[in-house]
Amino acid sequence: MSVPTGVAAAVAATILSCGSALAAQPAVDLELVLAVDGSASIDQAMFEFELDGHAAAFRDRTVVELIRDGYRGRIAVTLVLWSDPTALKVFVPWTVIADASSGEAFAAAIDAVPRRDRAGSTGIGAALLNCATLFPNVMPAPRRVIDVVSNGYNNVGTLPEVARDRVVAEGVTINGLV
Repeated sequence: MSVPTGVAAAVAATILSCGSALAAQPAVDLELVLAVDGSASIDQAMFEFELDGHAAAFRDRTVVELIRDGYRGRIAVTLVLWSDPTALKVFVPWTVIADASSGEAFAAAIDAVPRRDRAGSTGIGAALLNCATLFPNVMPAPRRVIDVVSNGYNNVGTLPEVARDRVVAEGVTINGLV
């Protein structure tokens, strides 16, 4: 399975599993944090592979149709880079995706992310905890999800299982893309 197909399938599965609970406006069906590994174990080719897959997902017609078919017909998504426990950078800010045009705009923003050398240790647990703080209070959603990409083992900071338990207790779903 290619990365674009695999990421598109993961995004589509996340969108399909969204509930239809009501919330205050402006509301979305899903708040999605795409957390990309930027640690030293990620070389330039792998980093581009990660980003290209995420961009392809939001260009995928099936993904866009699933977003439109949701109760509210829109999701909010952001893309961040993580590595060390103190290193979390928002590369693409929260964006509402409601149609092919907004999906393409988000994909283009991913395409514009700087392709520079990665650095730092692999702090998966810290990445989860840091990502959980990003969910906005202004776009209530029945589902909050972190899709975290990594190719290595946690070698610094909070243990992933400890972080996972805390984040899941806050009502956030975690998907691991390896």
